[in-house]
Amino acid sequence: MAPLLFLDIVSVVEPPIVGHLPRGTTVDVIVQNAVDDTMPLYKHGDPMFLLGSKGNDTWRWEIVEDAIRAHTEEPNLDTPALQFVHDVPPLGWAVLRWQTHVRGATMLHSNKFKYYADAPRK
Repeated sequence: MAPLLFLDIVSVVEPPIVGHLPRGTTVDVIVQNAVDDTMPLYKHGDPMFLLGSKGNDTWRWEIVEDAIRAHTEEPNLDTPALQFVHDVPPLGWAVLRWQTHVRGATMLHSNKFKYYADAPRK
């Protein structure tokens, strides 16, 4: 899978921007990794919680609250890890959560530089 940087369709891809969230808003991000490699994700501004992750698996719910209502082992709301970087396992998923406390923009991105390396050109 080539990075968007190297695809001709890049100009039609809209940035995934969500704006105007009030301070204290809880943000849940469910990441499904389609790459057979660990994908570290870094969030700028303040740390995020890792509510759960599992390799070689597909997240089955629409939102985090659906998983809670299903009484599953995930997400972990009791003792989630709080860090700036969390790994999304190969071919798996991770559920990240943070609250908007920092005024201004924040960014969540992959921190694995080999995904930004030069790729063969057609």
